[in-house]
Amino acid sequence: MANILVVEDEKIVAADIASTLQGLGYSVPGVVSSGEEAIRRANELHPDLVLMDIMLGGQMDGVQAARLMRQRFRIPVVFLTAYADGDSLNRARASEPFGYIVKPFNEKELRSTIEIALYKHEVEQQLMQRERWFSTTLRCVGDAVIATDPDGKVTFMNPIAEALIGWKAEHALGRPITEIFQVIDQETGQPAEHPVKAILQGRSATSSTHAALVDKERREISIDGRTAPIIDAKGILLGAVVVFRDITERKRNERRMMLADRLASVGAMAAGVAHEVNNPLTYLIGNLGFGIDELKFIRNEIARLGAPESSPRQNGLIGRLDATLEALTESREGAQRVQRVMQDLSTFSRAGDEVSKRVNLQEILEAALKVTANQFGARAQVSRAFHHVPPVDANPSKLGQVFVNLLVNAGQAVLKTGAPGEIRVSTYTDARSRAVVEISDTGPGIARDVVSRIFHPFYPGEAGAGRGMGLAICHEIVTRLGGEIKVESQVGKGSVFRVVLPASSSENGAAKSFPKSVPGLRKGRILVVDDEPIVGGSIRRTLVKEHEVVVVTSGREAMSLLEKGEAFDLILSDVMMPEMSGIELYNELLRIWPKCAERMIFLTGGAFTQGARKFLDSVPNSRLEKPFDPDRLREFVRERL
Repeated sequence: MANILVVEDEKIVAADIASTLQGLGYSVPGVVSSGEEAIRRANELHPDLVLMDIMLGGQMDGVQAARLMRQRFRIPVVFLTAYADGDSLNRARASEPFGYIVKPFNEKELRSTIEIALYKHEVEQQLMQRERWFSTTLRCVGDAVIATDPDGKVTFMNPIAEALIGWKAEHALGRPITEIFQVIDQETGQPAEHPVKAILQGRSATSSTHAALVDKERREISIDGRTAPIIDAKGILLGAVVVFRDITERKRNERRMMLADRLASVGAMAAGVAHEVNNPLTYLIGNLGFGIDELKFIRNEIARLGAPESSPRQNGLIGRLDATLEALTESREGAQRVQRVMQDLSTFSRAGDEVSKRVNLQEILEAALKVTANQFGARAQVSRAFHHVPPVDANPSKLGQVFVNLLVNAGQAVLKTGAPGEIRVSTYTDARSRAVVEISDTGPGIARDVVSRIFHPFYPGEAGAGRGMGLAICHEIVTRLGGEIKVESQVGKGSVFRVVLPASSSENGAAKSFPKSVPGLRKGRILVVDDEPIVGGSIRRTLVKEHEVVVVTSGREAMSLLEKGEAFDLILSDVMMPEMSGIELYNELLRIWPKCAERMIFLTGGAFTQGARKFLDSVPNSRLEKPFDPDRLREFVRERL
């Protein structure tokens, strides 16, 4: 049974209406005669419907009272009036009535009008509940949602959208969506076609994997989203809705994964070719060094044994020797250049085998600045702004390699401008207590499309491109340390490279260390085990002047000598060999002659399996990486004798 409040200023008419309503089965909880009293009673009674005369006594007529009831209580109103003029109808229509009855009326007309009004109100309430349900749902979903009208003006925006674009809903409502939701293509940096605009024009919105929105603070946020038209049952376009989410972190992780995959590919390639390249490179560098030393000795002997006035023949021989020495020296420089390339490649094939310790960043930076001082010339002024940073756990030489590379790139960038510039090196501690090193330059800057790929292996976009691996190696080294390396650059305004490293987790950063060289030279007896005879021969030629050297080409031969009672001060053994590897030789020696196992030095050419890496990291024995030059080999052996 519906409760109906009657508002009529004529008592006889009001009583007749109340009686009629009761006769039709409705309840009449009250009859009032003024708009003010109608508002008060509606607040108290909460009727299902109000029958309201338009013309009422007092300061508030029926139209005004109906408008207030609609706003405050959402109560449906049906107007009663003896006047059906156009002005009354227009005023009544503005208050959103649910019916309009002209006096006099009959019971049938009254009943049908009331029932239609109650039904319309019920439908309206259901729609409002559904709207609240949808609104609450959209406000709680994890994606950002923005809806517009057919003109592209914002009609709804949930809190996630507010947070992403930096606009409050109350300020965004009614504004064009193109004003608050701006889209660019991250690849080009240019504005992209607005998806809502395309939808409202009847076209499909083009999706882009490089889309980013520009928020109120002009920051770029990578997004993934969908846009769809809002269409009613008749196919009329009511607006559009765009649903999107922040995928900045996902994009960052995808780039890391992509880089990791590329580095893994480079690492696999490096590991595959290292043994084949490093072995011949070892005897090439060793034999060139041996030949250069021998020719220098012969030249000096010829000069010393010749007549004081030096014969033309003697001078001719010395001249030919000098030319040969020059050619061999150039060849050795070329071989050493290949050696440096292989060392760079080996960075990607090693997984954490570099020794780390607790290091002071400022000391490493100062050393890197000294090494690169001659790279800058007079055009690049270097300034320092060192603030306190915590020590970090790192391999000093590897971390130094990072800073040397960044400083050289900064110097080359400044020189490109053709005008004096500045390189600034600064350190500070960030909010997460991490050490931060920034190296900035006033060079020409880096284009947006280059910045996104600058840490990729073999990408030649860096300053002084060279082999295109410098920054990729820097990225690999820093990432292995649990840190980050980033670049910020603007064309025409220079670049800033930022290295962020976690603070040291150890007190002392203990690491394997080699014994220091002892004064004087002790002649030793050395066994060389390498499956390539040329490598063994090269090592023998390098060491034979200072030590007794025995060369064998397999682990089995080495075991045979030791079983015969042969004694050696050091055993230099290749790791990867057929039949019996260096690892198997070590394990056999450890089982039979532990002291001999302690004297082993592993010669590594880079072709490591995961098991070989774990083994080398687990034993205290020294290792010497191929290729090595004669001076390095001789010093290495002296240190261990």
